[in-house]
Amino acid sequence: MIDIKDIQGNTCFSTGINPGAKGKFSLMKEDYVVLPFNTLSPVDFQVGDYVDLRGVLDASMGGKLAKIYQIVDIPYPTYKNGGYSYELRFDAYYFKWKTKIFKYTPEYGGLEASWSLTASLDVQMGVFLRNLKALGYTYGGKDFTFSIDSSVENSSKLMTYENMNLIDAMFSMAEKWGCDCWVTDHVINFGRCEFSDAVTIELGKEAKDISRSDSKGTYATRIYAFGSTRNIPTNYRPIDQSAVVNGIVQKRLMLPAGTPYVDAREGLSDLEAIEAVVVFDDIYPKRVGEITDVSSYESEVNNEDGTNTKATFYRFTDTGISFSKEYILEGQELKIKFESGKLNGMEFGVAFNPLGLTEKNDDGTWNPDAQLWEIVQNEDYGRSLPDEVLFPSKGDKYVLSGWNAEKITELGLVAAAEEELLATAKKYVAKTCIDDGTYTATLNSIWVHKDQINHSFDIGQRINLVNPAYFKDGRLSRVIGFEINLDKPYDSPQYTIGESTAYSRLSDIETQVEELTFKGQTFTGSGGSNIYVIKTNDATAASNFNVFSALRTLRMFLRKDASDVAEEVITFLKGLLIGKNGSGITVREDGTSQAVVDRLYVKIKAVFEELQVKKATHVGGEQIITHAGMKCIRVEELEDAYRCYFLAEQEGEAIANEFSVGSLAQAKECNIVEGTTLNASNRYYWREVMAVGRDYIDLSKTICDEGSDAPQAGDDIIGLGHRTDVDLQSAIVLSSTNETSPSITFYTGIDDFNLTEKDVISFGVDKSTGHAYMKVYGTSYIGARDESTYIKYTPEGGVEIKGRFLTMAGEDILTMFTVIEGLIKSEISSVRDEINALNNYLNNASFAADMQYWTGSSNIRIFRVDGRLLYFNSNFYANKESFADIVSERAKNVLRLKNSYIEQVNSDFYRHPDFETFDELKRPRQFTISFKYLVKRPGTLAFHFKDEKKEGFEEYTPISFSKDLYPGTEFKQMEITGKWNGTGNFYMSFTGDMYLYALTLTDDALADLREEFNMRFELTDKKIQANLDEIRSTSGKLEEYHSEFLLTARNLEAKFTEDLTNTESRITQEYTSAIDISARGLKAEFTSGLADLGTGITEAYKSAIGISARELRADFSASVSDLDGRMSAHAGGFHVTAEKIESMVSATNSLKGTVEQHTSAISQTASRIDQFVQKITFDSKGNITNIDKAGLVTEGNIATMFAEKVDPNGDIVRRAQISSFITQDEAGDIISNATIQADRINFTGKTIINGRFVVDAGGNLFLNDITANNLTLKGNISGIDAILNDVVANNLTLTGIISGTDATLNDITASNLILKGDISGADAALNDITANNLTLKGSITGRDAVLNDITANNLTLTGNISGADAVLNDITANNLILKGNISGTNAVLNDITANGTINASGGRIGDYLYLHGNGISTNPKAFVTDLTDGTTQFELSKSYYLHAIASDGGANSILIRPYQTMEAGTVKGVVTISATIPGRNRVIHVSSGESYFGGDVIVGKMYAPSSGSLEIAGPLKTQGVYRNTDVILSSVTRYSIKATDHTLLFYGNCTISLPSSSDGHEIWIMPNGNTISFPSGTFANSSRTNINGREWHVIKRVLGNWYLSWMSI
Repeated sequence: MIDIKDIQGNTCFSTGINPGAKGKFSLMKEDYVVLPFNTLSPVDFQVGDYVDLRGVLDASMGGKLAKIYQIVDIPYPTYKNGGYSYELRFDAYYFKWKTKIFKYTPEYGGLEASWSLTASLDVQMGVFLRNLKALGYTYGGKDFTFSIDSSVENSSKLMTYENMNLIDAMFSMAEKWGCDCWVTDHVINFGRCEFSDAVTIELGKEAKDISRSDSKGTYATRIYAFGSTRNIPTNYRPIDQSAVVNGIVQKRLMLPAGTPYVDAREGLSDLEAIEAVVVFDDIYPKRVGEITDVSSYESEVNNEDGTNTKATFYRFTDTGISFSKEYILEGQELKIKFESGKLNGMEFGVAFNPLGLTEKNDDGTWNPDAQLWEIVQNEDYGRSLPDEVLFPSKGDKYVLSGWNAEKITELGLVAAAEEELLATAKKYVAKTCIDDGTYTATLNSIWVHKDQINHSFDIGQRINLVNPAYFKDGRLSRVIGFEINLDKPYDSPQYTIGESTAYSRLSDIETQVEELTFKGQTFTGSGGSNIYVIKTNDATAASNFNVFSALRTLRMFLRKDASDVAEEVITFLKGLLIGKNGSGITVREDGTSQAVVDRLYVKIKAVFEELQVKKATHVGGEQIITHAGMKCIRVEELEDAYRCYFLAEQEGEAIANEFSVGSLAQAKECNIVEGTTLNASNRYYWREVMAVGRDYIDLSKTICDEGSDAPQAGDDIIGLGHRTDVDLQSAIVLSSTNETSPSITFYTGIDDFNLTEKDVISFGVDKSTGHAYMKVYGTSYIGARDESTYIKYTPEGGVEIKGRFLTMAGEDILTMFTVIEGLIKSEISSVRDEINALNNYLNNASFAADMQYWTGSSNIRIFRVDGRLLYFNSNFYANKESFADIVSERAKNVLRLKNSYIEQVNSDFYRHPDFETFDELKRPRQFTISFKYLVKRPGTLAFHFKDEKKEGFEEYTPISFSKDLYPGTEFKQMEITGKWNGTGNFYMSFTGDMYLYALTLTDDALADLREEFNMRFELTDKKIQANLDEIRSTSGKLEEYHSEFLLTARNLEAKFTEDLTNTESRITQEYTSAIDISARGLKAEFTSGLADLGTGITEAYKSAIGISARELRADFSASVSDLDGRMSAHAGGFHVTAEKIESMVSATNSLKGTVEQHTSAISQTASRIDQFVQKITFDSKGNITNIDKAGLVTEGNIATMFAEKVDPNGDIVRRAQISSFITQDEAGDIISNATIQADRINFTGKTIINGRFVVDAGGNLFLNDITANNLTLKGNISGIDAILNDVVANNLTLTGIISGTDATLNDITASNLILKGDISGADAALNDITANNLTLKGSITGRDAVLNDITANNLTLTGNISGADAVLNDITANNLILKGNISGTNAVLNDITANGTINASGGRIGDYLYLHGNGISTNPKAFVTDLTDGTTQFELSKSYYLHAIASDGGANSILIRPYQTMEAGTVKGVVTISATIPGRNRVIHVSSGESYFGGDVIVGKMYAPSSGSLEIAGPLKTQGVYRNTDVILSSVTRYSIKATDHTLLFYGNCTISLPSSSDGHEIWIMPNGNTISFPSGTFANSSRTNINGREWHVIKRVLGNWYLSWMSI
């Protein structure tokens, strides 16, 4: 699979190498791969996405495509068969340069779209590299460089860049200098891309097809060459030899006389010759001068606008030439072209002898003062030059033109120029005679498959192409392109063989053909080597385009001229010869090996399956090299010594006695099996030498090592140590039999019979581990003689290491930082703590010196699988069962205690306290232990002074501390105060897991200045990261500052925080800022907060801004809250794009559970503007009680302004709207429209409609001729005897007031009759009303207001029926609704029969029962809620009291409010309720004076047994019944709320997550004494992450955010 990654390195898509995938390269044209694949949905690929093919296809293609390829142009798929088909093209990494313009001053944001530069190729490329540097382009972490090989003449040429991108500019340079250009890794190469021996490709063998492309250049075998017209004398060559160019006869430089043309080969006949004419304009008679002195002056210059400005003019001298104005060619201007210095490549006019002095003195010599040149300012380079920045300097080289070069005959300039022209023409014709056609060779798949590495070719590989149809003996050329299938690289790959464009066109500079016969490019031009050199410590893979450096070669390959060491196995397939006498190891014909050596010495062990020995000797046991030794031949026993003799002469040579008095002689033999030889055994002795003779030594009988045997003849005795002579106290022991054998041990200082701690150097093998070891006690050195790399130890300076450090991944690290898998970490911690220096009694309390002066317990168990260590993520997988050590937490060094302790012994304390003495007893004082801590896992923290001694001190209670600590998110401060007498060890332990720092033991509370700085710096090949901390604490104040910095190739991130705490005023302030900058945009965020623990006021402010090429976004928020429940939150923001501008401001105010939220917003596009303002009000339960909206919408042909009220369900309750718009009628006429929609429309002042309908300011209406199907009279019909008789209408509405002494409405008949006005009067009467729908909405008043005999299908009485004896009799209706107040001393409703439900907002039924909105009660003001259960039953044949019930949210407990109720003093009133109680499904019976429940029920804190009754003494209070609980959670510890959940009751701790519900979703939660946790940041109005207690909490979704409130219910 190939991973396609975005510019951040994240994989956005992966695909296999499918059929159709290909890689294509054409020299100086294209370099890309194509990956085809199909997807079900489109993928958002972006420019800059890339694939890394390094190491992907190396096994089949030899690394030809081992590079990074990027998307340069936005790809688009095609839609096929229900999916999307991609052919995704990735260009080589350097082709992204084509999206950037080539600029002259890229470092300063240069805007040069077009510019020219006359300079050499290396100078041009210097500008090019500055462009890459300014753009931040690198490859493999390296800056780009360039290489120009020796085949390129690095001369100055004029290059003009017209809005040219970097790729075109680079290839244009190659074409200008007539060479190839190609990129390998980070090197841009210029030269001829050709290497290696030629590989033959023949049609029908290696190639199955060879086709030819036509020549792109000029083919010629005879060249007529001409030079420039510059500096050509007027008498140069006769007119008939002048060149004719574009019809104009010109004097041009010609080939030397007698050489009219140049042929490609000798003997070329005129018939064979193919002629061409070439002009080399840069070849002419010239002298390269050198400036010897420079001067300047200022002068005013007249501008075109009439103003004057000062300008600087430059003059110079050249002592190398004596010039005269007579040398100037007629009609030509003197010009100089600089070839070095700041003006390199630039051309200027020049004036000779500007002062007009006499050129020669009277004696005929040249006047040096007249040899002065003044440069004429040139504005062709974008500004007037020379100037103060670009000016001539001493030593600059230049060429003068416009003068007769023959005037100074001794220079011979014309003849030299002719020879230069001839040499250039010969080079050119050598190229033009070569066939420059290109050939496409399709290789044989079977041949390629046999050896895919060697049968696939890199660019530049020399090829001998054989095709009889095109050439007889083959054509020698090179590979300049290829196209290869990636899924099957061996399947008919195509190679383009021939010349590049630069080598096939006319060019003024070209290399010689014989210079191209080399096998590899090893030339170095002025830009550096064109071959990448792999140096030491360089992990670059070897390829056909790079070489090893000499040092790398010495390290990797065995040398012939010096001793060398091979670090890996070397296989010799034929054998190995040693010396010149036939010794060596050879491989025999049967495959076995045979070794022939003169002598064979085996140091440890030799194993022979078959051994033929002519003579064999053996050395066993140990060999000891000491100052003396002998072979004892006989022993004489003296009184106090053993005299041991040795041979004084052997084979005619005298043997010296090397022993001396004081030598310690030892004999040891452990190679004899006891009892197998007569009188033989394993023996040992070590005795002091008492005397020496010519052939003997006397060994003391008493001064010897414990267990020493007596000497015997045949003993090998050595001198191992000496009593007094230091020079004889050394030994070297070589052993093959001891516990560390094989080993070599060096001893010194042996002055007794003990070798313990006298070994200074030892080598051996630890047989318990099987590992070799080396020990050196004292100064030691391992490394190179020149100290270029070494490990050195001295007792004074400790260990010193210099050299190359490698990580486990083999990466090289050049600094001595901490290394983990290529990660270079530098941790610098500077702690300046004056408490440590002055007041702190503990040593290294800041842990800056790691665990020095501290001890602790660590038990780390590393996990193993099949006996192997588990290792991943750069660490061993281990369980730290107990741990006490220094770790890095939040960029600072801290102590980690995990189920462990730390201890500092009293003697290691930084200092010790003094105590006052009273009555010979010291008096302990108060001390304070202070530290900052962060708990990760809960545990018990304990502290005391271990082994504290109380003798000599007054009685006191020692300081001791033990406390359970629980996890947190921030470091906290802890202080422990108590008495201490200065003795005992400091001991602290923790059973959980915690981090700790800033530990102090002081005389009093922490009150002195402390500053702590902590910096963490991290550098890898992908990022630079740094963190910096600063902490300042003084009495009552704490300041903490932190900054973070992260730089990668893609973005820059920075963050700053500031925390200020005043412990006296209990005010904390927090500030943060963060910024993220990348090529795609900028993001910044700022926050500040204040918390006053004294007043309970908290403030929080936040702003954020995001800027990119597409948008600008800014957001602001502020919130203030206090302990009284007041909360105010404001937010504002705007979003700007090219298509839209949006802004929004919101404010939320809360007081004791009541919340008001205001929002305004504006949205503007090119065709529409929307504005709206909204207000939402919540009650104390979180219910939405009111939503008000108003707004303005404007489009091209309509403008609408509206105001509306919305209910909690989002339905519009009322809306008022004014609209103006333009329409067309059916005839196409344009009509302007305006509409007003509202329940009430108020016009203030006189209103005139169409000139005739008039309402004056007094409300009087003037109109004519009323005709209507529906007539509504809303005015007042008044008079003493106001009468409306015989009114007949389909719809009659009387909404006005009908008044008068005897106002009468008689004989009204209507299908729909609505009386909305007031019917009043002393005897107002409505008689004989008949209607299908009768609505009386007005007030029916009067002393004896009577409504009799009302019959209607729907009767609605919404007015007030009042009066002393207001009576409604004989009402019959299918639906009867009484919404008004029925009042009066004895207001009576009798004989009411209704099929539907009797609903009343108030009123009385019978003698005792009252109607309320939610039920019936005997109390006129009673409040009963939620009694809407359909199973509730009332027996209305008697008088009843209703007992209100409510759930208190507890454990199924019920609150009851009973009333003593009697009828006639004997009968109890009983109410039976069937309802669901949370957690119970029982029938509840309540009767007067007693309460009982079915089953066992807990009531409050009282228990009601199932067999007994609950007696309630005194009244009980209830607040009503709330809704039943939807979900009861008891054993669930994590719960995700569903969109249908509304009420939750918990019986255990639980963590819950909230859904993205729609606005208005309300959830009631009862923690029931448990802790209910939420993710951080869940609530928009609170930072709380958990709730508990026994209160109902309400959370509600408003405008996409969750809000929290709570209340007592």
